[in-house]
Amino acid sequence: MKKLLLLPLLVLTSMAYGQKKGKKPTPPPLPKKALTHSVYDGWKSITYRTLSNDGDWAIYTANPQEGDGNAIFYGLKKSKIDSVQRAADIRVSYDSEVAVFKIKPQAAVVRDAKRKKKKREDMPKDSLGIYSLKTSQLTKIPKVSSFALPEKAGGFVAYQLETPAAKRDTTARRTNRKPAKKESEENGYQLVLKNLKSGTQTSYSFVTDYAFSKNGKRLAYVTTGNDSTVKLPGVYVVDLANGSSQKVFEAKGKTKKLSFDEAGDQLAFVTDPDTNAKSLVHYHQLYYWKSGQAQALKVADQANQPGPKGWLVSGDAPLASPKTAQNYFSVRLLFLR
Repeated sequence: MKKLLLLPLLVLTSMAYGQKKGKKPTPPPLPKKALTHSVYDGWKSITYRTLSNDGDWAIYTANPQEGDGNAIFYGLKKSKIDSVQRAADIRVSYDSEVAVFKIKPQAAVVRDAKRKKKKREDMPKDSLGIYSLKTSQLTKIPKVSSFALPEKAGGFVAYQLETPAAKRDTTARRTNRKPAKKESEENGYQLVLKNLKSGTQTSYSFVTDYAFSKNGKRLAYVTTGNDSTVKLPGVYVVDLANGSSQKVFEAKGKTKKLSFDEAGDQLAFVTDPDTNAKSLVHYHQLYYWKSGQAQALKVADQANQPGPKGWLVSGDAPLASPKTAQNYFSVRLLFLR
C-alpha cells in the first residue's frame, strides 16, 4: 500500500520540478520616468476639433506647451492625412470644399520681436490659409488681420489685409498738397472678397467693419471713404449673386454691429454720429434697411426710441434679428439705462 501511495507522489514532484525548471524568470520592472518640466514640454493638447458637413474630414489642432503646433486633416473615407503648420482659428466652409484659417508666425520669431520691444505695426503678421479639401492645395495670403465665411453657404470668403504703415520720407519736399489718406485702425484697411469657385476677387478700401448674411446672399461693409474708388463714407451692401454694390447709408462717424436677418434681405446697424473724440457721452443711433429700399432708415436714437423711457441705444450690445421676416429688428437687447 505504501508503494502505491509513493508512486503518485513521485510523479507529481517530477512534474512540478519540470515546470519550475522550464519557466522563464520574470524580468524586473522598468524604472518609471520621473515627471519633470521637460516631460510636460513634450505633451501636446488638442485645442480645436471639428467635422466637415459632408462627414469626409476630421480636422483638429495639436499644439505643444510651447512652440509651433499643427492642424491635422484626417480623411475619414479615403484614409488620407495631411497637416499645416501653425494653423489656428480654423473654419470649414458650409459646402465642405475648403478650410480657411490663420497661419500664425513662428513662435520663436514672435518671441524675438517681443524681446526687442518692437512696435505693434512692426510685429510679425498672421497669414491666411485656404486649404482645398478636394485637391489638398494650400493657398497662403500674407498679412491678414481677419476673415469671415458665410455661416450657411459656401463659395465666398472675405478677409482684411493689414498693410504695414509706410515710413515717413524725411527727404521729400514740403508742398501744400493734402497728404494721401493712410490705412490705420481708425481709417480702416483693405477688404478683399474672394469667390472660391472662380478665383475672382474684389477689393474695397478703408473698411472698418464687415459681415456676411448667414445664407451667403449678401455682404455688408463700413468704409470711411476718401480714395479713388469710394469717395463717400458709409455702409454698402454687396449682392453676391451679381457683384453689384449699393450705398445704403452715408455719414461720418463710427458705424458697427452690422447684422443681417436669416434671409439676408434685412440689415440693421448702429452708428455714432459724434466725431469728437473728446466727448464723454456718445449717443448711438439704430438704422434699418431692407431689400428694395434706397437708403437705410433711422428707427431709434436718444430722442426717439421704442424702448422704455430713459433708455438709450447701446453701442456694444449685439443686435437681435428675427428668424422670419418682420418690419424691423428686435431692439430688446439694444438699450441701456
